[in-house]
Amino acid sequence: MPSFRSKVVYWVTKAVVGVFYNPHSSIQRIRREFTITTKLIPQKKAGTFESLTLDGIPALWVIPDKITTDKVVLYFHGGGYSVCSPETHKKMCSIMARESGTKFLLRNIVTGK
Repeated sequence: MPSFRSKVVYWVTKAVVGVFYNPHSSIQRIRREFTITTKLIPQKKAGTFESLTLDGIPALWVIPDKITTDKVVLYFHGGGYSVCSPETHKKMCSIMARESGTKFLLRNIVTGK
């Protein structure tokens, strides 16, 4: 049975999907709307976030409260190289970081941002 959280994510996404796929929306608007939408998803704090720049490209460390390994996950977000960012995936990655005890590095792969 789906969790309450997954139901919330499903309905929020369904409610705003028209904005994402409107052929008249600019990429900038789609990015902005998607980022706002991801902030609506509730989540308990699962560590800390540290912004940085790698060769001029924005990135984000996701650091769990309890680190159990010296390994790091290099995470490339989804979004078809046009929509998403580390900001849109940091909540999901913080959960994976907490559960695995591993730091995550999210690198922005969207060009022109």
